Amino acid sequence: MNDDDQTGVGRQERICTDIAQRLGVTVDQRLVFVDKTGRRGSATGSGRGATPCSMPRGPKTSATLHGQANQRDLADPDDRFFLRIEDAHACRSSDDTSRRLKDALTDRAQDGKPHTRKRRYGYDRSGTAIIAAEAEIVREIFSRHLDGETTTAIAVDLDRREEPTALA
Repeated sequence: MNDDDQTGVGRQERICTDIAQRLGVTVDQRLVFVDKTGRRGSATGSGRGATPCSMPRGPKTSATLHGQANQRDLADPDDRFFLRIEDAHACRSSDDTSRRLKDALTDRAQDGKPHTRKRRYGYDRSGTAIIAAEAEIVREIFSRHLDGETTTAIAVDLDRREEPTALA
């Protein structure tokens, strides 16, 4: 998944906001966070994320998780049990999606196709034809880096020269 694509995150946040409004709950934005992978989630009052696995013997305080279809009271052992099952199902689904994506990328590589549809610098949109002017910049970057120049200094110079990026 491309971490720059936050479409799913935005959708999840809208759904959670709608649920909170329906329940008359005000969400403190300081307790909403984006984790290292770019996925957004809600946090407990302590500021730490809560998952079923992080509370095997039960939470320190009572909290109810609300979703579109149901709610789970973390103080209730039955709700914790069902939440763990739901979490395991979500993990399995994520693993299956990951496996299918890896298989598709392997197929693309075996067919000689780039592993992404996003244009990479130095190549055209097909990912197979080299753009000569950009290839020259790539060679320059590698040469300068091998000569000991920092990547930051190279980037600053390219920016100063207004060299376009693959996305420009």
